Amino acid sequence: MDDILTVFQASKYCNVSPKTIINWIEAGHIEAYKTV
Repeated sequence: MDDILTVFQASKYCNVSPKTIINWIEAGHIEAYKTV
């Protein structure tokens, strides 16, 4: 899957909370980018 998702969209897709997605990003499990 090469789609770009927001933290909220990713949390709905994975059926977890947005905080869990943020934790996964900080742990290096998910690659993330900030947009301006």
